[in-house]
Amino acid sequence: MRFTFGQDLVTSVNTNRMRSLLAFLVLHSETMQSREQLAALLWPESTDAQARTNLRQLLHNLRRALPMECCLLVSDNHTVRWLSDSSCAIDVVEFEAVARAAKGAREGDPAAEREALERAAGLYQDDLLPDLYDDWLRPKR
Repeated sequence: MRFTFGQDLVTSVNTNRMRSLLAFLVLHSETMQSREQLAALLWPESTDAQARTNLRQLLHNLRRALPMECCLLVSDNHTVRWLSDSSCAIDVVEFEAVARAAKGAREGDPAAEREALERAAGLYQDDLLPDLYDDWLRPKR
């Protein structure tokens, strides 16, 4: 997953757990995510209290790793969400958008479908986060 903010590639999100959390939030950005569910998802073998503590620390570290101008990670005591914004480009989000455009164009505009599929092929560089082994990633891949 390639993540740019403005024109800069963001490389500071550099731990597997942080990348996993960011990817989950980005790929599910249409809805608020429960802190309890995120904690259980990322630390399934920990106690609830320990998993929530781990999540709180990970969110703090993720905020610090993001560019100062980036305010797309929002949370309260119960939920967390990644807000979609044009200032932030994430290759997976772009890929899914052009794949949807290709599917929509399939009905009546073969040229638009081909163009969208070519753009999707240009964006595709590798499987989604191939070095992460989280169970939730399997269906997305």
